[in-house]
Amino acid sequence: MFRLLLFLLPSLVFAQQDSTKHIKVVSVSVWAGGDISRGGFEDRTLFQKAAPSSSLAFANVSGYGNSGGDFYYGNTYTNTIGGISVSLKLLKCKSSEFRIGLEHSRYTISNQSYSKEESSTLYTTTLPGAGILTSDSIFNSGYSYEWMTDALDLQLQWTVRSNPGRIFSVYAGGGVFFGLGYNGTIRNTFVESSIIQHTSEGPAYVYYSTDYTLHTEIHEEFKAPGVFNFGATVPVGFNIRLGRKNPFLSHLVYFNEYRGALHFIKPSGVDMMIRTSSGMFAGIRWYIAPPKGHWKKGNPQDGQKNQSHHE
Repeated sequence: MFRLLLFLLPSLVFAQQDSTKHIKVVSVSVWAGGDISRGGFEDRTLFQKAAPSSSLAFANVSGYGNSGGDFYYGNTYTNTIGGISVSLKLLKCKSSEFRIGLEHSRYTISNQSYSKEESSTLYTTTLPGAGILTSDSIFNSGYSYEWMTDALDLQLQWTVRSNPGRIFSVYAGGGVFFGLGYNGTIRNTFVESSIIQHTSEGPAYVYYSTDYTLHTEIHEEFKAPGVFNFGATVPVGFNIRLGRKNPFLSHLVYFNEYRGALHFIKPSGVDMMIRTSSGMFAGIRWYIAPPKGHWKKGNPQDGQKNQSHHE
């Protein structure tokens, strides 16, 4: 990804120097961050369609559920994201920019878990102070299904901003994206284990466990189908300039951005899923030409005193 940025820089500088063009390259940005997405209401049939040769995906899960007693629908996923972008400006539009970016992410298509617990009392013990210690044999079994993929998306965004020449500036906008998911993996697991659990409810509360035993552990891994995804984003952020006098730092801006998004995810052979996400991103923006801003009166700035220009 960053090799692509280095490849683009010479052409960007050349375009910047061509004053006859109606579109001007303003800046190049790199960023990283992550988002939290809310999973849909898919069930285990998602994994049955994506990995039809999996025995665990077709196992009998009657009587299994999550901690609330229901099947584990509606997961929340944390995803990592990084990217680069180029900001362009129509010469007649002084307060808005068009951003074109490439974004790489590693995100979760689905992560489901089904569990069951069976218990039986082994014995009870009288404790000093009239307390009763109950020792139970707990047998746990569970199925887990995880589908993760890499994704490369093209981001197209239009933003409106305040004066970038100031130390602090803000921006907001909207956009669309589309891309492909690749290098996906599906990991299915079945585990059976048991422990002895000791509890007492009074007069002093006691809880501890002993004799953990792993009875069964089965793992399956499959190559996941490819994914096509698209959607819309709403970016809102702020910029902080790192310098205005220094020849190098005057080009640099630190930015932080919140991005809400609506995702449409269509894996091959699987029904489309709709997700929403909220993300935070931080990065560095390099302005091709340092933006000029408002300067305080009485503060000389190498011939720019009392000047005010919007980039």
